[in-house]
Amino acid sequence: MGVSAITSNGDVIFSAHISTRNKEIPKLMLARKLFRRERQKHEREKRIRRAQKCGTTTEFPEGRILPGCEKPILLKHIINSEARFNNRKREKGWITPTCRQLIQTHINIIKNLSKLIPIDYIVFEWNKFAFMELEDKMCQGIDFQNGRLKGYKDKYEYINERQNNLCAICNKNPIEHYHQIVHRKDTGSDLPENLSTCANQGGIRKIRLSRK
Repeated sequence: MGVSAITSNGDVIFSAHISTRNKEIPKLMLARKLFRRERQKHEREKRIRRAQKCGTTTEFPEGRILPGCEKPILLKHIINSEARFNNRKREKGWITPTCRQLIQTHINIIKNLSKLIPIDYIVFEWNKFAFMELEDKMCQGIDFQNGRLKGYKDKYEYINERQNNLCAICNKNPIEHYHQIVHRKDTGSDLPENLSTCANQGGIRKIRLSRK
């Protein structure tokens, strides 16, 4: 993000280019998810060992319906404690962690600048980028609603129909995996042109080697 502070005469007294944590936030959340899952796993194992030692194990062949679940969940050995709140629903006004981080970054910038420079008013410039204009510079208005994905639920359904729901390697087995031909770290995108399919994980390496 570009930030600058100017006087009423138009003189620039401060300017900076700020890097956001958009790419770092998803990795941190994934690591937190893995740590939390591992911690819960060990907690369950400890409770199962305690129940087995005390002879209080039990089974629920038909499962139990926990708060926030529409279908019963199969539980074995121990009775899980009831959830104190329903964490399967997002609160009203919920925004993604990356978006929340961007908002907080803007707020922090303004707070820090206010300690050094008297600020009378703030101007935000928001630039939109249309990928369809890269393919067709004459694209405008309703043309953005008539792209190649029109009529499809998502890009995966579009790819399935494009490949007749068959593996891109053997052209026989049904699609099981979607993957990027060019990695995101190598400037690859999630557009359908950069996505391919295969019937097993081993086919991913073959496609990338053929791409090279």
